[in-house]
Amino acid sequence: MTLHAPTYLQHRTHNTLQSLLLIGFLGGLCAWLAWYIGGGLLALYTALFILFSYRLNPVASPQLAIRLFGGRPLAPATAPELHQILAQLAQRAGLAHSPLLFYLPSDVLNAFSTGTPENAAIGLSDGLLRRMELRELAGILAHELMHIVNQDTRIMAFADLISRVTGVFSFLGQLLLIINLPLFLLGNTALPWAPILLLLAAPSISALMQLALSRNREYNADLGRPD
Repeated sequence: MTLHAPTYLQHRTHNTLQSLLLIGFLGGLCAWLAWYIGGGLLALYTALFILFSYRLNPVASPQLAIRLFGGRPLAPATAPELHQILAQLAQRAGLAHSPLLFYLPSDVLNAFSTGTPENAAIGLSDGLLRRMELRELAGILAHELMHIVNQDTRIMAFADLISRVTGVFSFLGQLLLIINLPLFLLGNTALPWAPILLLLAAPSISALMQLALSRNREYNADLGRPD
């Protein structure tokens, strides 16, 4: 590894705790919105839904996910050195199967991984393949491989699910606010400014938490490059 084992473990533990806090914050925000809209029962159902979703969180087929970006398989005959490097990295990382390699027809420098350790794929853009040397591509493959090993795709998919549910509750809350606005204007009830501001800001807060979680997983993948 690039870092000594104690240093790597310290950073990984720190990043894992940060990830748990960020996901917990997202889940708490979602549950609070549910409580504000539908009371304790809806909040309880929402919390149970989040827990079951994490346990049963499916990861989309890697081939399907990459083909949505126009990707196509990168055959071993087309890039034998890349396939050899990826196979070695996968073996060192303890994966039973080497991820599939895909070519992305884009001039943008981009690479991403998807799937699970048992069934994964890595996409490399045309711009990346043309501009990067083999040694640089090996580093990129190692980085993407660690995302698969750390199951970052599962964590980010779960965070995205929470964010979407938060967005739905935020929309419903704002809709209820508009419906009850005449009562507020007539002075029949007080306007709860704090919850209203949180309802309005919830989607932005959720998006920022997702970005923070994504950056956190990127740092963790950098720290965990296979030898």
